[in-house]
Amino acid sequence: YSMWYWLNSAPDEYANDFRQMRDIGCDSVCLAFGLDLSLIARQPEMVRQALDLCTELGLHAKLIIYNPTSIGTIAESHQPTQIDGAKVARANIFSDQWNEQWWLPYLRKLVEQFADHPAMQGYLLDDTFSCSDGTFYSYSEVDRKRFIEYLREQYVELPRLNDLWRSSKPIGDWNEIQLPRNP
Repeated sequence: YSMWYWLNSAPDEYANDFRQMRDIGCDSVCLAFGLDLSLIARQPEMVRQALDLCTELGLHAKLIIYNPTSIGTIAESHQPTQIDGAKVARANIFSDQWNEQWWLPYLRKLVEQFADHPAMQGYLLDDTFSCSDGTFYSYSEVDRKRFIEYLREQYVELPRLNDLWRSSKPIGDWNEIQLPRNP
Protein backbone atom coordinates (compact mmCIF):
# COMPACT_ATOMS: atom_id res chain seq x y z
CA TYR A 1 0.00 0.00 0.00
CA SER A 2 0.99 3.65 -0.33
CA MET A 3 1.50 6.45 2.14
CA TRP A 4 1.70 10.17 1.56
CA TYR A 5 4.76 11.97 2.84
CA TRP A 6 5.31 15.73 3.09
CA LEU A 7 8.94 16.28 2.14
CA ASN A 8 9.26 19.57 3.95
CA SER A 9 8.04 18.17 7.27
CA ALA A 10 11.36 16.80 8.57
CA PRO A 11 14.14 16.26 6.00
CA ASP A 12 16.50 15.01 8.71
CA GLU A 13 13.99 12.25 9.54
CA TYR A 14 13.53 10.86 5.99
CA ALA A 15 15.61 7.74 6.61
CA ASN A 16 13.86 6.83 9.85
CA ASP A 17 10.39 7.64 8.48
CA PHE A 18 10.92 5.69 5.26
CA ARG A 19 12.26 2.66 7.17
CA GLN A 20 9.17 2.72 9.39
CA MET A 21 6.89 2.91 6.35
CA ARG A 22 8.68 -0.08 4.80
CA ASP A 23 8.57 -2.01 8.07
CA ILE A 24 4.80 -1.67 8.40
CA GLY A 25 4.31 -3.00 4.86
CA CYS A 26 4.23 0.12 2.76
CA ASP A 27 5.65 -0.46 -0.73
CA SER A 28 5.03 2.94 -2.28
CA VAL A 29 5.38 6.53 -1.09
CA CYS A 30 3.56 9.54 -2.54
CA LEU A 31 5.93 12.47 -2.15
CA ALA A 32 4.82 16.11 -1.98
CA PHE A 33 5.46 19.38 -0.22
CA GLY A 34 2.89 20.86 2.11
CA LEU A 35 2.17 24.59 2.29
CA ASP A 36 4.58 25.67 -0.49
CA LEU A 37 3.33 23.51 -3.31
CA SER A 38 5.95 24.60 -5.82
CA LEU A 39 8.91 23.33 -3.78
CA ILE A 40 8.88 20.04 -5.68
CA ALA A 41 10.27 21.99 -8.64
CA ARG A 42 12.41 24.41 -6.66
CA GLN A 43 13.98 21.92 -4.20
CA PRO A 44 15.05 19.01 -6.43
CA GLU A 45 17.79 17.99 -4.00
CA MET A 46 15.17 17.18 -1.32
CA VAL A 47 13.15 15.17 -3.83
CA ARG A 48 16.25 13.32 -5.01
CA GLN A 49 17.25 12.55 -1.38
CA ALA A 50 13.83 10.99 -0.81
CA LEU A 51 13.95 9.08 -4.09
CA ASP A 52 17.42 7.74 -3.25
CA LEU A 53 16.13 6.49 0.11
CA CYS A 54 13.19 4.83 -1.63
CA THR A 55 15.60 2.98 -3.91
CA GLU A 56 17.80 1.97 -0.98
CA LEU A 57 14.81 0.64 0.97
CA GLY A 58 13.00 -1.00 -1.95
CA LEU A 59 10.14 1.49 -2.05
CA HIS A 60 8.50 2.91 -5.14
CA ALA A 61 7.72 6.62 -5.32
CA LYS A 62 5.12 8.81 -6.95
CA LEU A 63 5.47 12.58 -7.05
CA ILE A 64 2.37 14.58 -6.25
CA ILE A 65 2.49 17.53 -8.60
CA TYR A 66 0.35 20.47 -7.68
CA ASN A 67 -0.87 23.09 -10.07
CA PRO A 68 2.00 25.62 -10.13
CA THR A 69 -0.06 28.73 -9.51
CA SER A 70 2.35 29.71 -6.77
CA ILE A 71 5.43 29.90 -9.00
CA GLY A 72 6.17 33.32 -10.36
CA THR A 73 3.76 36.15 -10.95
CA ILE A 74 0.55 35.16 -12.68
CA ALA A 75 -0.02 37.48 -15.63
CA GLU A 76 -3.33 39.33 -15.44
CA SER A 77 -4.35 37.79 -18.78
CA HIS A 78 -4.22 34.34 -17.16
CA GLN A 79 -6.18 35.25 -14.03
CA PRO A 80 -9.86 34.29 -13.91
CA THR A 81 -12.27 37.20 -13.89
CA GLN A 82 -15.08 37.25 -11.37
CA ILE A 83 -18.59 38.27 -12.28
CA ASP A 84 -17.92 41.81 -10.98
CA GLY A 85 -14.90 42.13 -13.29
CA ALA A 86 -12.30 41.76 -10.53
CA LYS A 87 -9.32 39.54 -11.28
CA VAL A 88 -8.60 36.57 -9.03
CA ALA A 89 -4.93 36.29 -8.10
CA ARG A 90 -4.57 32.75 -9.39
CA ALA A 91 -4.13 31.23 -12.80
CA ASN A 92 -6.99 30.36 -15.09
CA ILE A 93 -6.11 26.71 -15.55
CA PHE A 94 -8.72 26.41 -18.31
CA SER A 95 -6.74 28.83 -20.48
CA ASP A 96 -4.80 27.15 -23.28
CA GLN A 97 -2.36 30.04 -23.21
CA TRP A 98 -1.75 29.58 -19.49
CA ASN A 99 -1.33 25.82 -19.91
CA GLU A 100 1.26 26.36 -22.64
CA GLN A 101 3.07 29.16 -20.80
CA TRP A 102 3.09 27.75 -17.23
CA TRP A 103 1.75 24.25 -16.69
CA LEU A 104 3.47 22.32 -19.51
CA PRO A 105 6.94 23.83 -18.87
CA TYR A 106 6.51 23.06 -15.17
CA LEU A 107 5.63 19.43 -15.90
CA ARG A 108 8.48 19.09 -18.40
CA LYS A 109 10.94 20.41 -15.81
CA LEU A 110 9.79 17.85 -13.26
CA VAL A 111 9.85 14.96 -15.70
CA GLU A 112 13.34 15.90 -16.89
CA GLN A 113 14.60 16.02 -13.31
CA PHE A 114 13.14 12.80 -11.96
CA ALA A 115 11.79 10.46 -14.68
CA ASP A 116 14.92 8.33 -14.90
CA HIS A 117 15.25 7.74 -11.18
CA PRO A 118 14.94 4.01 -10.37
CA ALA A 119 12.44 4.63 -7.54
CA MET A 120 10.05 6.62 -9.75
CA GLN A 121 6.77 4.84 -10.32
CA GLY A 122 4.76 7.78 -11.62
CA TYR A 123 3.15 11.12 -10.99
CA LEU A 124 -0.10 12.19 -9.36
CA LEU A 125 -1.35 15.41 -10.91
CA ASP A 126 -3.31 17.80 -8.77
CA ASP A 127 -6.81 18.35 -10.05
CA THR A 128 -7.86 20.66 -7.27
CA PHE A 129 -8.64 23.83 -9.10
CA SER A 130 -11.78 25.02 -7.42
CA CYS A 131 -12.24 28.19 -5.45
CA SER A 132 -12.78 28.19 -1.71
CA ASP A 133 -16.48 27.41 -2.02
CA GLY A 134 -15.75 24.38 -4.21
CA THR A 135 -16.80 26.02 -7.47
CA PHE A 136 -14.67 27.45 -10.25
CA TYR A 137 -15.97 30.33 -12.33
CA SER A 138 -14.21 32.56 -14.79
CA TYR A 139 -15.80 35.44 -16.63
CA SER A 140 -12.68 36.36 -18.60
CA GLU A 141 -12.91 37.38 -22.24
CA VAL A 142 -10.98 34.26 -23.21
CA ASP A 143 -13.58 32.08 -21.53
CA ARG A 144 -16.46 34.05 -23.06
CA LYS A 145 -14.99 33.47 -26.53
CA ARG A 146 -14.59 29.77 -25.81
CA PHE A 147 -18.22 29.64 -24.69
CA ILE A 148 -19.32 31.29 -27.95
CA GLU A 149 -17.24 28.79 -29.95
CA TYR A 150 -18.94 25.97 -28.07
CA LEU A 151 -22.40 27.41 -28.79
CA ARG A 152 -21.58 27.86 -32.48
CA GLU A 153 -20.59 24.20 -32.67
CA GLN A 154 -23.74 23.10 -30.84
CA TYR A 155 -26.34 25.30 -32.54
CA VAL A 156 -24.63 26.31 -35.82
CA GLU A 157 -27.08 29.19 -36.47
CA LEU A 158 -28.43 31.91 -34.18
CA PRO A 159 -32.11 31.29 -35.08
CA ARG A 160 -31.73 27.72 -33.82
CA LEU A 161 -30.06 28.89 -30.60
CA ASN A 162 -32.77 31.54 -30.04
CA ASP A 163 -35.51 28.98 -30.69
CA LEU A 164 -34.09 26.39 -28.30
CA TRP A 165 -33.14 28.90 -25.60
CA ARG A 166 -36.53 30.65 -25.84
CA SER A 167 -34.97 33.84 -24.58
CA SER A 168 -37.20 36.90 -24.17
CA LYS A 169 -34.65 38.95 -26.12
CA PRO A 170 -33.34 37.05 -29.18
CA ILE A 171 -29.62 37.23 -29.79
CA GLY A 172 -28.82 39.06 -33.03
CA ASP A 173 -25.07 38.47 -33.14
CA TRP A 174 -22.82 35.80 -31.66
CA ASN A 175 -20.68 38.49 -30.01
CA GLU A 176 -23.67 39.62 -27.91
CA ILE A 177 -23.54 36.38 -25.96
CA GLN A 178 -22.33 36.67 -22.38
CA LEU A 179 -21.38 33.92 -19.99
CA PRO A 180 -24.26 32.60 -17.87
CA ARG A 181 -24.69 34.21 -14.48
CA ASN A 182 -26.65 33.22 -11.42
CA PRO A 183 -29.86 35.24 -11.07
